[in-house]
Amino acid sequence: MTENMIAKLEALGFKRWQKGSFDRLYINASDLGLVCSYYNTGNIRSAEFQGEHISNCSARKLKFAKTFIDVKSGRLYSDHDWLRDAAQELIEQAAA
Repeated sequence: MTENMIAKLEALGFKRWQKGSFDRLYINASDLGLVCSYYNTGNIRSAEFQGEHISNCSARKLKFAKTFIDVKSGRLYSDHDWLRDAAQELIEQAAA
């Protein structure tokens, strides 16, 4: 992965993290389209992902899932399919 591509991804919301032999670009679910409103207790009141209403349970899963690109291999990793697909779209957008 080139430095130019990394810069484009960072402009789209990815954050670079480096430690030891690890070099990754992480992105939050909120940067991929998760929007939540909360009760005063901190629990999710309602949620949308990319404009579509989703359950509070799904929102919690998205919120705490990890999605990142391994910079050395260029591989995308995610705990959730929706986030992986949304991140892949951003990667393709940056590559264009």
